[in-house]
Amino acid sequence: MWKNKFEGNQSVGMRLALLLATCFAFLCFYYQIKQPPCCDADGYTRIAKAYVESGISLNEKELDNLRLYGYPLFLSWIIKLAGILGLQFKFLLFISQLTLYFLGVYLLSQVIVKNYSRQIGIIVFYSLLANILIYPYLAIALTDGFTAILLVYIVYAILKIFTYSPPGTGANKTVGWHILLGYLIGFAVMVRPGSIYLLFPLCVVVCIFIYCQKKNLFALGVLSVSSILIGFLLAVTPQVIYNFSAFNVLSFMPVADLGASQFDWGSHVLKYMTNLSGGNMQMCYASPWTQGSHEEGLAWYIHNPLVGFKTIFSHLYGVLDFDYLFPYVYKLHIKYRPVLFIFSQFVVFWGLAGYFYGVRELHKYDAALKTARSNAARILFTYAFPSLLIGWASVHAFSGSENRWSLPIIAALLPLSVWVVFVKLPLIRQNAGIYGVFFLYLVFAVWMSSFLSSLMQYCS
Repeated sequence: MWKNKFEGNQSVGMRLALLLATCFAFLCFYYQIKQPPCCDADGYTRIAKAYVESGISLNEKELDNLRLYGYPLFLSWIIKLAGILGLQFKFLLFISQLTLYFLGVYLLSQVIVKNYSRQIGIIVFYSLLANILIYPYLAIALTDGFTAILLVYIVYAILKIFTYSPPGTGANKTVGWHILLGYLIGFAVMVRPGSIYLLFPLCVVVCIFIYCQKKNLFALGVLSVSSILIGFLLAVTPQVIYNFSAFNVLSFMPVADLGASQFDWGSHVLKYMTNLSGGNMQMCYASPWTQGSHEEGLAWYIHNPLVGFKTIFSHLYGVLDFDYLFPYVYKLHIKYRPVLFIFSQFVVFWGLAGYFYGVRELHKYDAALKTARSNAARILFTYAFPSLLIGWASVHAFSGSENRWSLPIIAALLPLSVWVVFVKLPLIRQNAGIYGVFFLYLVFAVWMSSFLSSLMQYCS
């Protein structure tokens, strides 16, 4: 009876959370109808309209060598479907992305509930729905919200693989999931080239999968790698064909040399924001330490180690510290900035703390159960999660940061922060120390955020 009552209460709570999240998402959509986006969002839409008319071909001279096919192709499907249903493109795009996100959150939480932990699955569901930072990006045509959606499905596919194995006798059942995983990561790169960092955690996951098998390690390793490669190639091959036919370049990445320009720009711009409140649209948080690397690339950081370290730290801190809720800013001075600050710092600090508490908890969990699945869960979380953070940081540490680039990492850290604060720490008697560290971190964060804000100026 008590179990049924608990499950009934959880069902009501989950529906209420879904309703509140939907209402907030609609508010974000309505705001951006009144205060419409521009720039990248318009560019993706133009390419998508060209795809509808003439397929994937040369059509946007300033964007053909810069954008990959993934997100414009998705938008072109929405445009076609909007025409069939007689709906506005912007509204159908918002509904489609919101639905994909909610579905991904539900599937992810359910695979955790059914195979690992009911409590953790419920926390994942509630925390991802409570992610206020993602909804403005689901309401417009930007790759960043869609990339966060894909990350949810990528984690879901990984967990599905590990629900079948170990034991190794069930590993052959995961071929389809391996292909899907490879495709999702390949398509994530086609949506946003910066997602190339996902290849690092992918390699770690594959190594863990092979390590956890009890027999036929070589055969299962070959099967795993080849299946993922098939899926990845399915996703990137259209871009390879396009680049070769249009530019005579055999690559699945953008033809434009983004890396060199990003390195040079990032050496003297710590953070960037698009300003639509008047004046120059480009707002840069200019570095007070340097005027730029003068095309030295990564060598500049080696030649200037102290300034380089401060620059890298400012990039990573700035990208995770949200100044504004919406990507295109119509009002520079907002009253809810303290809410965004607390939310951002809560997620970052407690998410990282939650990782270390989680590793300790999984060690206890594995020691108690001593099953192949508990061992795999411990190893997967211990090594795959930091590989995601390291991979992401390695790409974004050297470029002038935009808050939207951190949406996948915020989504990864948020469930851990909720778990450690509301579940784990209340069970620990001597927890004053960690709260003291958090207070000191907040003092530093207030100073750091104020410092970065003071650097904001029109880009020259």
